[in-house]
Amino acid sequence: MKTIRFLRVALLTVLMSVGFSACGGSDDDNGDSSSNPLVGTWRAEYDERGELRYCEFTFNANFTWSMVDYRKDKEKPSNPDNSGTYVIKDNTITITDSKGYVDTSRFTITDGNKLVFLDGELFTYYKIK
Repeated sequence: MKTIRFLRVALLTVLMSVGFSACGGSDDDNGDSSSNPLVGTWRAEYDERGELRYCEFTFNANFTWSMVDYRKDKEKPSNPDNSGTYVIKDNTITITDSKGYVDTSRFTITDGNKLVFLDGELFTYYKIK
């Protein structure tokens, strides 16, 4: 149950992070992935009951995404199969996971490498790739 709750929170967080300011091409549909500021891998660190964890989202240019969550001292992700598709429109991201769950959020990207989803947990994700 914790994993499902976390995945929903993480998904909501991702959706929230899509609403951002200062991206000229973000008002268009997904036809032009070259102006997609989310492409890459983003990592947030958080503490869960005294245990340091990482959450990493990878957004691909073909509008697919994947997410892994793992303890800092372990290499094996706790949820290796979380993935789906996403759409960006009007500074909002809509994410659909592989089971059909849909979530929408605004996001902001600052300094080109700091991502925050505005409609959920306010973790700061840093671009690592």
